[in-house]
Amino acid sequence: MGAAMDLKKVLERASIRSSGAVIIGSNIMVDGHEPNYPIRIITHIHRDHIKDINKSVREASLIIGTPPTLEILRELGYIIPEHKSLPLGYEKFIKLDDGEFKLVPSKHVIGSAQVFFRDYILGIDIGYTSDFKDPGKGTPIMNVDVLIIESTYGKPEWSRPMKDVTEDLFIDLVKQLLAQGPVYIYGYHGKLQEAMHILRCGGVIAPFLAPYRVYRVSKITEKYGYEIGELYLETSEMANEILRTKWYVLFEHLSKIRQRVMSSSLKAHHIILTGWEFETACRRLNERIWRIALSDHGDFEDLMSYVSQSSPQLVIVDRARGGSAADVFANEITKNLRIRAIPMPISAPSIESFMR
Repeated sequence: MGAAMDLKKVLERASIRSSGAVIIGSNIMVDGHEPNYPIRIITHIHRDHIKDINKSVREASLIIGTPPTLEILRELGYIIPEHKSLPLGYEKFIKLDDGEFKLVPSKHVIGSAQVFFRDYILGIDIGYTSDFKDPGKGTPIMNVDVLIIESTYGKPEWSRPMKDVTEDLFIDLVKQLLAQGPVYIYGYHGKLQEAMHILRCGGVIAPFLAPYRVYRVSKITEKYGYEIGELYLETSEMANEILRTKWYVLFEHLSKIRQRVMSSSLKAHHIILTGWEFETACRRLNERIWRIALSDHGDFEDLMSYVSQSSPQLVIVDRARGGSAADVFANEITKNLRIRAIPMPISAPSIESFMR
């Protein structure tokens, strides 16, 4: 990326706005809403990436996501009219007047996608990672000229040296605790279903129970290839019989943990799935509550690895969702990889300083 004028032109076609919308080309807004962009792409189901979706439904011409993403959003109560909804599989190009784009697989939650855009106007390739983990293994690396990347764990101290053993420790802990009574597991949609899959693949055969929303999202996830197995709606007759055995795993949204722990008269154990644990894979908080460092985001080392393998000329770091970590991450990219990096959104005067 040479002259300042070139950078200015690039930022007119690849940027992150204060709304959180990632702008690509002349027509596309991703994971946020901006007026006058006819296409809204949703990379996955998490709340910070479906922000202002109702505005986009009203104002945009097309809402695009992978089939599981759009199906789960409908299950969660979001109404996208059929004539505005376009389920798009991975690696299928759509041509526009100013370029062409496709969705690229991403390891994060079921249906997660990256966005690749070939810009006809500037003759460059632009890529947006959205959230991901396991770059180069679970998440393909996009080789692009301009890379827009997440920064959730963008500080060097946010690295997990124990991440390769976390899943095995999680499986062992659940097996151990099931011998003592029921186990309750808490996380967000997507991570809960990944946890179910991990436990089944690890040989946990106890029946799974879930409240309605978690149950419905899990059944959709299973439809798209996750191994979940014996899963029952918590209020069903079969679940009532299972509850009496006290040998089961119940999966619940993280927002319900206080309510569940306070109301439980059982000698149940409670496991919180979190990405904000960097010192140990498994931490016991008290007699009944544990934390497992099971994250659906890459850590700092993963973020740096993606940038290094992608070898872009310019990196735009997502500050709308990453906050101050984006500033740190951008500085680390520039300092250690010698690649120009800009956290966005930032003020116009700050942008001007990058152009000097």
